[in-house]
Amino acid sequence: MKKRIIAVAIMVMTLLGVHNACARMYIDINAPTITRLPIAVTTPAAGPGSNLNDVQLLYNTISSALDTSGYFAVLNPAMFIEKKGGLLLGQFNLSDWTDIGAEGLVKMTYDVKGGDAVVKVYLYDVIQGKSLLAKQYSGNVKDVRYIANSISNDIINAFTGHPGLAGSKIAFVSKRTGTEEIDAMDIDGSNRVQLTYNKTINLSPVWSPDGNKLLFTSYMHKNPDLYMLNLLNGNVTAISNRHGLNIGPNFSPDGKELAVSLSFKGSPEIYLLDLHGRILKQLTNTSGINVSPSFSPDGKQMAFVSNRAGGPQIYTMNTDGSNVQRVTFQGDYNASCNWSPNGKRIVFSGLSKDGTFDIYTVAPDGSGLVRLTENQGDNTSPKWSPDGYYIIFVSTRDAHQQLYVMNANGSNQHRIVSTDYDMSAPCWSGRINYKITIK
Repeated sequence: MKKRIIAVAIMVMTLLGVHNACARMYIDINAPTITRLPIAVTTPAAGPGSNLNDVQLLYNTISSALDTSGYFAVLNPAMFIEKKGGLLLGQFNLSDWTDIGAEGLVKMTYDVKGGDAVVKVYLYDVIQGKSLLAKQYSGNVKDVRYIANSISNDIINAFTGHPGLAGSKIAFVSKRTGTEEIDAMDIDGSNRVQLTYNKTINLSPVWSPDGNKLLFTSYMHKNPDLYMLNLLNGNVTAISNRHGLNIGPNFSPDGKELAVSLSFKGSPEIYLLDLHGRILKQLTNTSGINVSPSFSPDGKQMAFVSNRAGGPQIYTMNTDGSNVQRVTFQGDYNASCNWSPNGKRIVFSGLSKDGTFDIYTVAPDGSGLVRLTENQGDNTSPKWSPDGYYIIFVSTRDAHQQLYVMNANGSNQHRIVSTDYDMSAPCWSGRINYKITIK
């Protein structure tokens, strides 16, 4: 495995003493429903020597990130009526933007200096005539997309009080090559790389908390064994190749331990392992199937799937195996559970009365069941985003199994990328750890 995911050095400089903090909360991302804020994003003014393709890439990446966040309605540039205006307040007419319904405005310049792309960004609340953000971003000209992601996250933060996830990574299983290999890509579908090349079945990729490692199950030696891929050097290490199943892995929140289902004694049971694959503790011991462990964010509990009462249902237990509690009672088949980063919800896929699988969330105590998808094919394999505001999942609503993202309340459901082959088992990493210097 020769590919690796890299961090990008970007210089960020605050201009004019303007900072992100603002008294007004523009978009409440915790509200049951979110009204998109109309925002105008202008094409960056290009300086001498600028590559216009890079300028367009910068604009497109930012516009796409704001739109797919579910928080903004990015206005069509064909609506713009400003003919010529400056970058700073007082140099342009606010009415040129309020008249077309804009509440937010992004103005930018793009220059190339010594092989670096230099982007100045000015963000405004045009209703109040207020500057929200003024920053200069610089990085290698080859990294325009990463600069755009950093800008997008700062814009989202200015309006919501919470950084965006532009530039975060998705690992998933792809049938692009004819076999089930693991790929990774940015959340907007760009920068796709293949991570496994063993030409066999690879399953269930899971990121480590630091984003540098990936757990997965593979049949590369004819048995479903557990492996760890080091994304910094490409090394693949066998973690558990015990007889039978070694499936459904997950990292503990601190990244120091693993939970996995092993069947070397008979039926699949959940075990706690260290990073070398040594068994620390057997957590379940029943005659049924116990799979899909998912840690609570504080690492004290675990959600999992068990058929000990008949059909598969969601359960929780302490991470020493004690205090087992059943969570789901509605539906005959509930699986693929994942505990939210804020600890308040568990997302899972359940068989609905209409015979299709849909995505649900429920509180860890079993209360507050919410159905998020309906009448759109089978929807499975849900996973939370690292900030807990989005859910990624697999859907057959467009024939092939494709990857979709939605807001945590079920709104803004959209396909990440369209392919003519199946994609499955997505897992969302944290934001790329940019090396950012702020002056």
